[in-house]
Amino acid sequence: GNAVTNQVNERQTRALTFLTAHGRITNRDYRISAGVSHETARAELDELCRKGRIKREGGGRGVYYTTI
Repeated sequence: GNAVTNQVNERQTRALTFLTAHGRITNRDYRISAGVSHETARAELDELCRKGRIKREGGGRGVYYTTI
């Protein structure tokens, strides 16, 4: 695919680093590390899922994300 669509922003890059260190990341972890709202965190995590960088696990309030 085209390079631009594969790019992730600085916050997403930090989240991927966090994931490497901890094995999983939650919306709350992302909000704390990135200083963004719940909605922004969810949107940016979902974008990483769509790009095939991470996968979503669990459901409801127990959702977390892991590396692929």
